[in-house]
Amino acid sequence: AMDMLAYANFWKASGVEDQDKRMEVYQKALQYAEDAKHQFSSISYVSPRSCSLWTGAPHAEYYQELALWETDLKKRRYLLEKAVMDGTQAIKQAESTGYPEIVWLANHVLSKALVAVAQIENRPEEKKRLLEKALDHRNETIRISSIANFFIYWDTGWNWNYLADLKAELSNVERDSEKRKNMLEEAISDKERGLQLIIRVVLYHEKRGVLTYFSALGGYLYSLGELFNRLYGLTHSNEHQRKAMKTFEEAAESFQRLNLF
Repeated sequence: AMDMLAYANFWKASGVEDQDKRMEVYQKALQYAEDAKHQFSSISYVSPRSCSLWTGAPHAEYYQELALWETDLKKRRYLLEKAVMDGTQAIKQAESTGYPEIVWLANHVLSKALVAVAQIENRPEEKKRLLEKALDHRNETIRISSIANFFIYWDTGWNWNYLADLKAELSNVERDSEKRKNMLEEAISDKERGLQLIIRVVLYHEKRGVLTYFSALGGYLYSLGELFNRLYGLTHSNEHQRKAMKTFEEAAESFQRLNLF
């Protein structure tokens, strides 16, 4: 029960507008995860639940999520570096379980944390190193997903979305303008592929009266709009500009479903 409450509160927090209340819910989620881990340890059991805030190693994802909302750059970097450190350790813990889905999740979390650190790194060579390391972990999630999670649409959509973000970040350190354009086009294609799957899940939960997933959908749509905007800056194509506008409107509509103005 604590294991599932950790998951439920972690997702609930993303739909809370007030920052102080949101932090309270995140802390509550972490406490549930730590309590669940403690209870499981008495019978040498590790949770096989392969979704947000895995109780076997919850801190990497927790710190990463706090960093997302942190406006102070030094504090954000500190949180993300802790996420990378804990995430690296979580890979070993995940591999020891023998659960492919847990290994998938640990690689996903670490890849995401490495990209976030790279986004605030000013040194081009270090930024590229972090992104290439993140790409290795992302490719591992896609490999496992193609075997174990093929019909879990949300998780598969996640993979393509984050692969797109990685390629977009790598395009920032690419000096050749034509290669940069090609990488952005690949990123857009990957993100659209992922969104097709994510939207199927969001609409399924909407029919059941659950709207929380619209928060994540809004974020994914917004990031796609940014990619179209960047591509427009390189191509000056009106079509890319129109697609950016349409996608930003769709993102706004998703956020408004939860009054996240």
